[in-house]
Amino acid sequence: MATEFAPTAVLPAVAADFNVPLGATGMMTAIPGLIAALTAPLAMRIPASWDRRFVLASAGFLTVGANALVVAGQAFPVVLLGRVSAGLALGMFWTVGAAAAVRLVGDAHGVRAISIVSGGTSLGLVAGMPAGSLVGPPENWRAVFVVFAVAALAATFLLAALLPRLQGDTTAHHDRLAQAPVRKALARPVVLWGLVTAFTVFVGQFASSTFLGAFLGTSVALPALLTAVLTVFGGVGILGMLIASFSFARHAYATLSATIALLTAVIGLVALVSASGSPAAVVVVVVILWGTVWGAVPFGLQTWMLTQAPDNRETVSAALVVAIQLGIGAGSGLGSLALRVSELASGGGEPAYTTIFIVSAVICVVALSLFATGTRSRPGARKASRS
Repeated sequence: MATEFAPTAVLPAVAADFNVPLGATGMMTAIPGLIAALTAPLAMRIPASWDRRFVLASAGFLTVGANALVVAGQAFPVVLLGRVSAGLALGMFWTVGAAAAVRLVGDAHGVRAISIVSGGTSLGLVAGMPAGSLVGPPENWRAVFVVFAVAALAATFLLAALLPRLQGDTTAHHDRLAQAPVRKALARPVVLWGLVTAFTVFVGQFASSTFLGAFLGTSVALPALLTAVLTVFGGVGILGMLIASFSFARHAYATLSATIALLTAVIGLVALVSASGSPAAVVVVVVILWGTVWGAVPFGLQTWMLTQAPDNRETVSAALVVAIQLGIGAGSGLGSLALRVSELASGGGEPAYTTIFIVSAVICVVALSLFATGTRSRPGARKASRS
């Protein structure tokens, strides 16, 4: 997950290096999400006879190769090809990883295993962006992918060395899941509304957060503090996830509703300070608040969705992977398009970042409305969240 969001802090440097519009560089985040969404359902069809340790290690080596291709790429299309490879690896790992974790510990501890894996993905979501900025100045953007390639290689070797042989689930239940994971998940209306909500929230978030590094480094003129601000953004996101986890454990529905509402308000506040030309200190405070709220959203969505299908968690997990990755890809793509339009409208001048913040806030309002609509007449959706 961290590899997926590594480019966020270095997009302006990539644009300058390849002489492409800033909006176009957003595809470095959009492509992995879209490819992962397409790969996840296919990964459910991997034969049960294949050792899951081999599948997960393959995804790890594919991640290494994807980062290496970005490092070596001397043309922007080659870099995008590397990001396609990253999406393939991501889709495989997300789908197979949770099920493998359950088989490691047994059904009795399956929920805890899925929660740990989900927590890791949530951590990657909030930590990936600042991690890219910690490697060094944006001008050395290739070094970011060198570090992630080395980290992926080390993680893959550890995985191969520590995991036992894991055969796929050969039960009839698994066969039904492999045949139609998304269709089974959609059989419950509340799950469908949850997936639509997840997709919409992620579209709203990544339509603007994809270009947060560019906004802070250019529009707000904080290049010297960029690394620090993005690091704090990720750090408070992790803190927000940990704090909210206590409330999610008892009141998942109410906490998730409140968190999405807060996310909407905070992104709207970012749009306001961007449009008004507020002092850099004010922008930093608002961005940190944004990171705190956002950190709770992915974990909250995963927690609430799993409570809605306690007898079919693998199916829901796979469907949620598709919804989230489609949302990331669509959101980054939408933000890229909006930013490119603003660049053209200004005659090649400074992108109108306020535009994408407004778009994000509006989409989050839609997400909150969808969540309320889909659960209002379904008491079970709220009862299950208290368990």
